[in-house]
Amino acid sequence: MGIKQITLDEWVSCGGGAQGDSYNHKTNASLMLKLYGEQINWDDVIEEVTIVKVASDNGVPCPAPGELVQVGNRLGVIYQRILNKKSFCTAISENPAILPELSVRMANMALALHSTPVTDSRVPSQTEKFAQILDRLTYIQGSMRQELNNALDIAARNETHTLLHGDFHYGNVITDGQKDYFIDLGAFCYGHPYFDLTMLYFTAFFADEERRQQDFHINGETTRRFWEHFKKAYFGPDAKSDKELCHEMKPYFLLRTLFFDNAMGHWPLFDKFREAMLEL
Repeated sequence: MGIKQITLDEWVSCGGGAQGDSYNHKTNASLMLKLYGEQINWDDVIEEVTIVKVASDNGVPCPAPGELVQVGNRLGVIYQRILNKKSFCTAISENPAILPELSVRMANMALALHSTPVTDSRVPSQTEKFAQILDRLTYIQGSMRQELNNALDIAARNETHTLLHGDFHYGNVITDGQKDYFIDLGAFCYGHPYFDLTMLYFTAFFADEERRQQDFHINGETTRRFWEHFKKAYFGPDAKSDKELCHEMKPYFLLRTLFFDNAMGHWPLFDKFREAMLEL
C-alpha cells in the first residue's frame, strides 16, 4: 500500500487522546493531522477514514478527511482544520456558564442526526456491528453472553434506520464559535438513538472520575448537569426520569460495553458494569 511518508517537522502538537495525537500544520492553517498510536491497527484506521467520508457524504457536519500518511510506525490522516475550534467539554471547562447553551445545541445536533434516514448502503448497522464484536469476544461466556444475545435481539427488533454518531459525547463535538461539528466519526452507523444516548449517559454517571478529567477536563457534577439540560432539550419538558430511561435503555447499555471492550481490551470494569446493568 503506497502511503506517503512524512515527518513531524512541519507540524506542531495541539492535543491528544486515547487513540493518538493531533497536530496543526505550521504554515498551512487549513490542515491538521490526526496521528494514531502504534497500538492502533492500520486496517481500523483505513476503515475509519472510509466511514468518515461516508458520514460527510451523508451531510453530517464534520471536518473532511484527506490523505493517509505515515510517521515512523504510526499511521495518520490529514484533515480539514477547523480554525479556533474547541470541543464542547473544553469550552465548558473554560467557561461553565455556557453549559446550558452548549447542551441544547448538542441536543439539537443529535435530534437532526437521529431523524435522518439512512439511504446509503455503505452505512453499517450498529446492531450488526455489536453482534460481530460479541462473536470475537470469546471470554464473555455463560449467562452474560446470553443476556447480550437477548439485548441484540431487542435491538434488532427495534432498530430504526436513522443515523448515529456511534461515539457520542461532548468531546466529539467541536465549535469554531460560528458552526458546530461532529468529530471522531469512526463508529458512524445507523440504529436506535439509544445507542448514542447511552454513551453520553455513561460518561456522565459511570465513568471513572480520573479518566473523566483526563478525557473531558470536566468533573462528574458538570457532566451530570450537562445531561439534565441535554435530556430536557432532546426529549422535551416531559422527559422521563433517569430511572425510567435507564430501564428502557438497559439492552443498549449492555451492548455499549462491547464498544469499550473492542476499543480498550478486556477490563474488569466493563464486566462489573454489565453486572450492574442487570440489576436495573
